[in-house]
Amino acid sequence: MVEKIIGTYGAPTLLLRQDGQAFALKAFLHPRKSLSQRNALKRISPLGEILGDTYLFICSVDCGAQVGDTVKQTGDIYYELRQVETVLYKNEPVYLWGLCVQKGGADTWDC
Repeated sequence: MVEKIIGTYGAPTLLLRQDGQAFALKAFLHPRKSLSQRNALKRISPLGEILGDTYLFICSVDCGAQVGDTVKQTGDIYYELRQVETVLYKNEPVYLWGLCVQKGGADTWDC
């Protein structure tokens, strides 16, 4: 059932593996914080706003996503996978979820 939901409602996504391979798949990629939380935690430096948001990534198990891989959905924005976990149901893998950060600019993962 989860595969059907991802296949039906997921957005076309490109997974760029560290080994140089690229895979087209369907996935979900959404900001982890709500809009009100992001506005409340906004950090401004002398050079402008610091983007430190993390993004939730959900895809099928067979895509083989790993920490360090890059995800791209629309436009020229790339996201680096910083955490990837397999969700199990009755000891069977159901889907993968991960946390991403937008590539480029300052690395604020540990802030």
